[in-house]
Amino acid sequence: MRTLFSASLTAICLAGSQLAVAGAVNLPGDMPAMGGHYLHFDNRFSEWQNSGSYLTNSTSLEADDRVTYDARSHGNRWQHTVRYVYGLSEDWAVGVSQGYAEARWHRSVNDDGLTSLEGSFEQAGETDLTLIGQYRLAPGAALITEFSPSTAGANPARSNTTDTGQQGDAGRGYSELGLELAANWVTELGTQWLGSVRLDATTREKVNGHGVSGPWCLAMNFGSRVNLSKDHHLVFVWHLMRGFSYKRYNASLETEASYGDQSQFALNTQYQWDLTAQLQLQSYVNLAMTQPAIEKFSSGGQKQRIELSGGTETTLGFALKAEF
Repeated sequence: MRTLFSASLTAICLAGSQLAVAGAVNLPGDMPAMGGHYLHFDNRFSEWQNSGSYLTNSTSLEADDRVTYDARSHGNRWQHTVRYVYGLSEDWAVGVSQGYAEARWHRSVNDDGLTSLEGSFEQAGETDLTLIGQYRLAPGAALITEFSPSTAGANPARSNTTDTGQQGDAGRGYSELGLELAANWVTELGTQWLGSVRLDATTREKVNGHGVSGPWCLAMNFGSRVNLSKDHHLVFVWHLMRGFSYKRYNASLETEASYGDQSQFALNTQYQWDLTAQLQLQSYVNLAMTQPAIEKFSSGGQKQRIELSGGTETTLGFALKAEF
């Protein structure tokens, strides 16, 4: 992690000492010009929590046969990401992105006999490599493709065991393809708007004999940029995401589980400070309301499920951007 951070910071500082040859890449839909380089280092911390219920024998028609326990889940995550994009021509750009992540979370059920459902878990390591392709549709509008190839799976480790060194997001075992249409524009009154629509699709594959996958997600963003002065700007973005049902092997439950639909509604507020013509410092806060997926599985010959109510997720971050 320290090596990744130091290398990224050094590269950004060196980039800032060169003359810029590309247009500003500040908002969704912006791309580097032909021969231009775009380098972005992002560091963020997220914390989330949810509460809900754990239901045993959940398919029984008799209320007395169903037992409900209080359940709670909370955790946090650090992530550092480096993104590089190069302008191949006036309309095409290619790039790559990778990061490092550390996540810790805990789930508790209000019953002493359900220790298999409880525990503290952690993951740490590199995230999956992402390949990036961009096509300029018009000034300020672009079609973006991102692909993360399948790599070997890695399960989260309980923090009270000796099984350490698990990967962050790398090794999920399935491939992911993202397609995004992004744009920003200025009205006759001088107001600058921005928006995007994105679809993320995943494959279902086998890792160590277990099925692994992730949700297909559809997301929409809409917002505006306010110029406080020549070098200082505020960006406000509303974010809406819907994730669809899927199945995967759950390492903590030691069985395959099915997950229902999930959603997120968030407001992201970002401050942009143009340090030089080539360097920009960004800081942001993201406040989200989440609806986690209902988790269904079988245990002891009975159908079980965990229903978490709407929760919250708060993200704080900063980023350095360089163009050269």
